Parts: sequence; structure tokens; C-alpha cells
Amino acid sequence: MVKSVKVRIAVAVDCNGAWNCAGGDYMDEKDLQGCVCDSLESGERHYWLEAELEVPEPLKPPEIPTVSATVREADNSTKMAESEGQLSSSAEALFPN
Repeated sequence: MVKSVKVRIAVAVDCNGAWNCAGGDYMDEKDLQGCVCDSLESGERHYWLEAELEVPEPLKPPEIPTVSATVREADNSTKMAESEGQLSSSAEALFPN
């Protein structure tokens, strides 16, 4: 079943054609009306836009890919230590605890 939400948006238009709107489920009608006329010329006309909108499904967390690697013996211990440090840093950046 698709969920929906009813929205109510306050809109005001002034004599110059400038307009402003506000909406939110956390605001009451008085606050909405005050917000929409703040930047308009006096004598504005107020409207209500009402709509029923579909509520989207929650986003699923991205899947973390599994990677594989081949380990080869390095030419000397210094190169091996450097490459291990780089691999460890890269893995931590991709897969933080």
C-alpha cells in the first residue's frame, strides 16, 4: 500500500506579481501566513495550495562490496612494509569500523 501525506502550503502574491510561499508540518497557519508576507508589498493576497503526495520508501543502505587481493612476496622488507601501510590506510578509509 502506498502511503501519502496531505500538504498545505501558504502562498502570497503582491500587486507587482512578486510571490512567496512557506510550508511544513512543524508550522501552524499563523506562522505560515507571517512567513509568506514578510518580503512582499502590503496589500498582498493569500492562498493555500493543498496536495496529497506520495511518501517515498526509505533508502536502503548501500551494500559494501567484497574485494579480493593477491599477496606477493616483496623484493625486500622495506617495500613490503610500505605497501602494507598503504593497503591498511586504504582499507580503513573504505571500511571504517
